[in-house]
Amino acid sequence: MGRLVAVPRNGGGVQLREDSKGWTAARRNDFLAALAQTANVRMAVRGVGLSEQGVYKLRKRDPAFAKAWGEALCDGYDKLEMLMLQRGLTGLDGDAVEPGDGGKAAGLSERAILSLLQHHRQSVRELREAAARNAGRDLVKEGVAARARLEATLAQMHVRLAGPDHE
Repeated sequence: MGRLVAVPRNGGGVQLREDSKGWTAARRNDFLAALAQTANVRMAVRGVGLSEQGVYKLRKRDPAFAKAWGEALCDGYDKLEMLMLQRGLTGLDGDAVEPGDGGKAAGLSERAILSLLQHHRQSVRELREAAARNAGRDLVKEGVAARARLEATLAQMHVRLAGPDHE
């Protein structure tokens, strides 16, 4: 970690922040990895030592980062759902359940997990619907392209089969 510097806050006072070049590729990756584990933006941004405000600004100005954020959020949401299911199963029969890939999320309380699930439910639903629509468009494009290739091949075969005898 780099040297800490005091940075003025909008509401007054100062905040200690790492003196750095901001949202480097490594920090972006670390943030996205943490978000994929917890679906918790605040926790993920603390892990990289930068501000929530900064990460939201980055998401607005960088479409590739916004897309990766959406994917990470969906992954984190899935992990939280599995974690709650595991905890629920443990509570029902008293037997311990092998923890899944909950990572940092495993330390969250049930209340915090439920809050995150509720908070992100609509966003995750919209992200998944958009991904399905895009996948459908890609399949249609692939189908149109495949049909065009097939028709071109059939036309070439027709010309060859007709040959000089059928002119």
